[in-house]
Amino acid sequence: MEKFHFEKNKYERDLQLRERELTIRENELKTNRSKVTPTHVAIYVALVGVIGTCVVALLQGYTNIKLERQKFESEIILKVATSDSIERNKKNLEFMLKAGFITDEQGKINKLVKDANFDLKIQTEKRIDVHNELPPKSLSEVYVCHSATSLAYHNSMCRGLKRCADRIDVMTIEEAKKTGHRKPCSFCYK
Repeated sequence: MEKFHFEKNKYERDLQLRERELTIRENELKTNRSKVTPTHVAIYVALVGVIGTCVVALLQGYTNIKLERQKFESEIILKVATSDSIERNKKNLEFMLKAGFITDEQGKINKLVKDANFDLKIQTEKRIDVHNELPPKSLSEVYVCHSATSLAYHNSMCRGLKRCADRIDVMTIEEAKKTGHRKPCSFCYK
């Protein structure tokens, strides 16, 4: 009998020990489930980065489309308003509005088209044709090419002025010097 009690006590202690181990493991599993590991952090950061990149790409795409639309509408308005007839320009612009080629969310364009006093005629800038005659100038005036590389003023149609691909204006020498054309042309003033 004594051996039986001994065995019984042994099994009861063993059972208690296993039950304690089981509760300890259950507690460990519970705490490990709520514990954030470095791997979890890396995954979260990567997800936030991907979502942020997607949002930025969508916003940039939207603003690029909006900007291109504004450029397109501006080009249409400029092309529509180049006729000599003001009424024709207004009718063309009104057609573009109704057809949906240009948008007028605030109604400003439509208001201007309806206004009888509004002169819808874009003045095209007349450029001097350097291969033909230059406009008349007085003796105290010079010609100036408005290119980024032009530094000289000119007295007549010379080979330097013929290379001008930009606008050519007539002004006094003092005005030319104020615009950055500090020296006389070496071809004109020999």
